[in-house]
Parts: sequence; structure tokens; C-alpha cells
Amino acid sequence: MTGHSSWKTVRARGRQQFVKVRAGEEWHFLAAGSWWDWFIPCGPDGYRNFLTDAVGISPRVKDAKWFCLVGEVESGTGTILETVRIGEGCSHTFAQSGDLYVFANDVRGMTWNNRGAVALAAARAPARPLRPAARPGLVERWCRLRAFLSTTRGLLLIALLALGTPAILALAPQGRDLIRAFAEDPPGPGARWPQGMFAFTLLFLALQAWSWSRAIVVSNYGADRERWRTDPYGPVLVWAPRIVGIGPFVIAAIAAAFLSAEAWLNVAVLLALGAGFTLFVVFRPKNPAKGFAQVWMTLGFVAAFAAMIWAGFSPTTFGWWFGPAGVVFLGVGLIIPPVVTLIQSRAGLRLPVVAGALAWVALLSLWTDNHAVRTIGCDKPETCTAEIAAHRPTLEDAYGQWKARQKPAGDGSYTMVLVAAEGGASRAGNWTAEALAALHEASGERLPEHLFAISSVSGGSVGAVGYVAALDEAVRPRGETFRQPLLRLTGADALSPVLAGLLFPDLLQRVFPFGVLPDRAKALERAWEQSWCGVPNRCNPPSPDEPANPLGEAFLSLGPSKTPPGTPSGAVPETPWRPFVIVEGASEETGRRILTSKVELAGAADADDFYEIVGRDVPISTAIHNGARFPWISPAGTLVDREGNRKGHILDGGYFDPAGLEVLRELAHALSVGPAKRDTLRFVFVFIGYEAHGLLNEASKPVWINEVLAPLRGLFASRTAHGSHLRTRASKLAEEDAASQDCRPTVPGARFENRCTKFVDFQKITLFDDSCERGDPIAPPLDWALSERVRQFMRRATGMAEDVCAPAREGNPDGQASARKLAAANRTAIRRVACAVGAREACDPAPAR
Repeated sequence: MTGHSSWKTVRARGRQQFVKVRAGEEWHFLAAGSWWDWFIPCGPDGYRNFLTDAVGISPRVKDAKWFCLVGEVESGTGTILETVRIGEGCSHTFAQSGDLYVFANDVRGMTWNNRGAVALAAARAPARPLRPAARPGLVERWCRLRAFLSTTRGLLLIALLALGTPAILALAPQGRDLIRAFAEDPPGPGARWPQGMFAFTLLFLALQAWSWSRAIVVSNYGADRERWRTDPYGPVLVWAPRIVGIGPFVIAAIAAAFLSAEAWLNVAVLLALGAGFTLFVVFRPKNPAKGFAQVWMTLGFVAAFAAMIWAGFSPTTFGWWFGPAGVVFLGVGLIIPPVVTLIQSRAGLRLPVVAGALAWVALLSLWTDNHAVRTIGCDKPETCTAEIAAHRPTLEDAYGQWKARQKPAGDGSYTMVLVAAEGGASRAGNWTAEALAALHEASGERLPEHLFAISSVSGGSVGAVGYVAALDEAVRPRGETFRQPLLRLTGADALSPVLAGLLFPDLLQRVFPFGVLPDRAKALERAWEQSWCGVPNRCNPPSPDEPANPLGEAFLSLGPSKTPPGTPSGAVPETPWRPFVIVEGASEETGRRILTSKVELAGAADADDFYEIVGRDVPISTAIHNGARFPWISPAGTLVDREGNRKGHILDGGYFDPAGLEVLRELAHALSVGPAKRDTLRFVFVFIGYEAHGLLNEASKPVWINEVLAPLRGLFASRTAHGSHLRTRASKLAEEDAASQDCRPTVPGARFENRCTKFVDFQKITLFDDSCERGDPIAPPLDWALSERVRQFMRRATGMAEDVCAPAREGNPDGQASARKLAAANRTAIRRVACAVGAREACDPAPAR
């Protein structure tokens, strides 16, 4: 064949001789058809395999695509003299003479799974193929843009992840508090250096974003940047990976500078890291050590696997080691490789990889469920029933025990305190703990004697259950006061472990058909358990008979015990009274409340009983979580009865009653018409919650895409308004009762006291924004982690310690006056309750501060 050839078939398997060529001859090639590399169809131009490019696996001709039609000029002795990338067609002037062999570009020895063939024609110059007609300018630009966006799929997603993650931290209230924690907090449990881990994981995210962005470019455009210059988007190919790598440092540094006055050193460290990173990516050697990029990307997959194992076995250690922001940076950085590989593989494999993966996850959701509520096992179902019945007193029994320990007032009445703890993640948990601790101390430790029950919702359950547990010295770590484990529990970082569970084992679980991996709910509960004991562990038992972690023990071990059979009526128990906690959850299927309580409340509240549904006991930490399944952060818990049947799902109690007051109203009514019918009870309702400001003023502001957000905004706003409505009802009930009674003080000269015939009292202890300093007030965020600054503010907001605005450095007279007024109101409410339970020293208000 000397001048031209007819169409010849080139099979995918093997290597075949096509034509003889001579040095200096110019040949034109044209190929058509398709063939298969195992299950991947492609044309003679071949396909890109992003994954093999990333890890450094190459076909026979390294700088050509997989299954590209390639020609090799071979001498008579079998030596390869020259290589030609033919693809769908090319023109080539040969430098050597010999036989031209053609084949599909594949790994040597791996052609056994190749199928199909393409057709190839060749012609020696001067014959030339016709060039296609040029397209109009605007159409050509549009086509080039579409081709660029298609080729660089995944680059935009990397930019959103790398730049959006620190931006969310800077914009969201929860994120801003994490930035403050990074800037100001001392080392916490497990984390040796929070600031160092923040910077390290941010650097890791930047390196991942830059390296994988560049891998997309190199895989599709080649490693030679001189070739990029001929592309209309050459500058984008160079600078896009650099920007997504440098951006996280800039955004995080700006956020830290604006949110914390003490962050200048951390800002300087972030900017220095960003500057060093910029110098590295811009002035690094143009020809680095062979395989460096592939080694880094392979290590990324190895690190993701190692992190998955660590987070799966010990999410608390993993989370506390890196901190909440660090876990997010690390998780996003490790998510980038598989996501980008899927997106880029879609183009190379000619398969709907991303859509298929999403469809697979959606299909598996019918079977994949690793969110079953943790229970404490028992031998047989009937054994479970007997054990629960042996530990749960009835409402009548519990009231009888409470009354037997009371000393009636001069008029024969009894003062009963009922506490409602509003929801709101760690904000509610820590505020509930601070308020209960202040009440406990102001009352001279008399509060537990009169406190009958605590109704808790969402995060308020952490503080409520923690308070009851801290009252028992057997549960408290040895040598600690009740305040120490309580505030360690509610102030600890629970967000890092739950994020570790969410971004690692829980995310991986979505691709498995059966629930085999631990979920983030268990991670959150373990975090509470370990926070109670602290780091190092202060709960080491002196003997095998004592529990290693009290919050991992049965929930029915807290609160009043069931009266033993044969006990004489009215007999005073030897042990002190312990209040019980009513943890309020909500059913996903019916919307009804699901109450987790040691005392049987059948008939007392229009709600479902958790123990009746499940029939088994749960750890204390799980009971807390039954009401604190904060939306999306915590999953809906699957309720499974003792026979293994699914009975629905339990959600955060705030869906029904964010204030926790409704069940107390029902409880007071059930007592008044039931076991306390012949007694005179003075109910003191105490509401521990949050004071929201400015909600009505926001109604006049424009709302972004209100057509989409209106249903969600209305749902959450009505939920908050429902809680406010319940508070108003409880307050009016107290006012109406007071107006109908003779309320003269029984202590001469006292400004306020347990009023002689007032049967209902209502006191609010509310948290508010920190508006002491100049600028926007710091609102304690809805989160499972709080900065030390927010926790200190909560301590002062009770009004029982130092001036709430004592640390303020700059003037904000209006804000300081408002904060001091609210703190004074809290101090008055706390002293009123203390006075009501018999702390006479609290009946005269303290001097104004």
C-alpha cells in the first residue's frame, strides 16, 4: 500500500500490521466506529479514566487516552521506532521507516477483556481531509464554554466545598461560635491544641482542594502547561486550583479577625499558612519528583479509610482530637476524592455514575437502618416486662413518697416545685444546668426535697437528667460536688463526636444494604457518657461491682424507687427524695408526644409511654437523646419492641412542645384530682428557657426566595410561637390564681415569700443575648458545642454571680442596661423559688447590682 488504503478493520484485541511507511512521508488517517474496554464503550479517540490517572496507572502509551487508536512504527528487528496517536484521525509526518502496527491503547497483557473493532483508513499526502466549516463567533464561544464545563466536571463542586465550608462557619451563628472557640478557648478534652488542629485540618482541606482540582485539569488537558496556553480557558486552568486552595485560609482568617478581639495571633498564623501555601503552589518545581501527585492522592484514599475506622470505633476520641471545625474540614477534605472520582468517571465510563449512586442510596434507604434506639437487653420478653414493672412507681406511689418526706406549712399546705426546661441543643442543656445549680445553691440545697418532676425538651434534657444524676453521690464521680460533673456534661463538646459519626461511618452506611456501622446517635450518647466522667476518666470504679460510667447505666436507676410491697402507708423512707425527669420526644408517624419517664404517667398525660412501646430499659444517655434528637444533626430513632418489631420513629420533643410546659400542666391537674385531691398543694412552676428578641421586626424585611422558604419558615416560627403560647398560659394561670386568693406574706417585713394561700406560682429564668459590648449581640447558638465565652456568660446571666456585664471592655449603655435588667429578673425569680421552698435567707431580695 503506497498511496492510499481502503477501510480496514482494527480489532480491540491484539496488535496488527496496517501499512508500510517511509521517513519523511506525510500520512492522513481517519477512523470510525466503537469498541469496548470490558464494559466501557468508546470510539477510536479513547476515553479518560480519572481514577487511574489519579493513582498513576497508565496504559501502554502513557500520554494517550485509554483505548485510543495508536500506531507504532516497528523495525524489522521488532524495535519500536516511533509512536503515533491516531484517535479519530490525524496527519503525521514519519521520522522513521518501517511497518506501522495499530492497536487499542491498553495495559500490556490485559487485552483479554477487550471487545469490538473500529474501521481505519489512511492516505499519503498530498491528499488531505476537508476541514469543517467555521461556526459563528458567539455559537463557537458557547460551545467552547460547554465543552470546558463538561471537561472540568467536579471543579465547581470542589470550589463550593473548599470555600463554602469556612464561609458557613463565618456566617452561621453556630459556626461563628466555633470560630470564637478556635480563637479563644483553652485546650479541651482530648484536643491537645485546638488552634493547631484547626489550622492543620484547614491546611489539609486546602491541599485536597488544590491537588484534586489540578488532577482534573491534568487528567483532561495533560501535565504540560505550555499546551494549556492554546486553550481559551488557559488562565482558568492555571488559577482555579490555586484559588480553591488559598481561599479557605483567607475566609477563616477574616472570620476570626471580625469575631474575636483576641484572635490576632491565630489570624496571623492562618495568613502565614495561606501565604506559604500560595508560594508553594505558584513557585513549586515545575517538574516535581515522579509520581508525587499520585502518591499524595493515594494517601488521601488511605487517610479516608483510616479515618473511617477510627471514627467508627471511637467517634468521641476522633471528634475531640480534631475539634468540631477540624472534623468538618477533615471530613470535607476526605469526601473530595471519591466524589470527584465519581463525577469524572461519569464522562470517562460513559455511564450515569453519579445518578446511579444516588439511586442506589435512595433504594437502600428502604432496608438500611442503623438508627435503632439503644436498649438494655434482657433474657426474655416477660423478664423485661417484670424488670420494668419492678422499678417504675405509679404517679400515686411517687406522690405518696414525696409527701411522706414533706413538712407541711402552718396552714397544712405543701409546696411542690415543677420545672420545665426548654429545648435548644447545648444552649438549653448548659442553661438548664446553670439555672438548676443556682436554684439548688440559693435554696440551701432544699430544692430537691420539693422538686417533684422536671419536664425537659430537646437539649434541656441534658441539663435536667444531669442535675438529677448529680444529686446522687453514688452516680457522681468520687470527690466532686454536684456542680462539677453537671457543668462538665452540659458544657462539653458533643458536636465533634456527632459530626465524626455523621461524616464517616453514618455516611458510609448509606451504601450498604444492611445496618452494620455505628450511627451518629450512638456517638452523641457516648460523648455525654464520657463527658460526665471527664478526661482523664474520673469514674474508674474501685470494685467490679460499681459501674464504669454511670450515664451508661439504666435510666430507671434515676429518680424515686417503687415502694416495696408491705410498706405501711405514710411511712417515711430512709433515703432522700429524688425528683424524676420526663423526657419529651415526638412520634414521626403520629406527631404525638412520647414520654420517657421513670414514673408511670398513664392517664395523667395525653401522650404515649416509651416503655410501653419498647418494653425495655435504656441507658441514661439514650433517655436524654429520646427528647434531644436535634433535626438533621441527630437521626430519627427507630423504636424496636422486645420482639424485634419496628414501632415507628422518635424525634426531638420540640416538634410538639418546645417549652415543656404542657406536660407539667397535665401533671398538676392529675395530682390535684387524684392522689393530692385531699391535700393543699402550692404549685411553683419554674420555666427555664430562652428570651427571643426582634422576631416581629423581621416580618417587614425582604425574604430571599420566599416562595420556597415560606413553608419551612412558617413551620419553625409556629413551633416557637407554640412554646411562647404555653408560657403565657402558665403565667396567666398563676396571675388568675393569685388574684383570687389572699396573698399576704407570712414573714413580717419580707418583700416576697411563699405567699400564704397562693396555690400557683410561675417563675421564668430566661437566657438572653450578650449585648454588653459594642456591636451585634452574641446570641448563644443552637449547637452541640459552646465556646467558653458563651458558657461564662450563661453563668453570669443567672444574676447570682458577678455582674453580667463585668467583662465588657467597650461601651454599649443600652445593651448593658438591658442585660443587667434581665439578669436581675432571673436573680429575683431564683430567690422567689428558694424562698418558696423554705430558704428564709432568700426571702429578702439581695441589694441591686
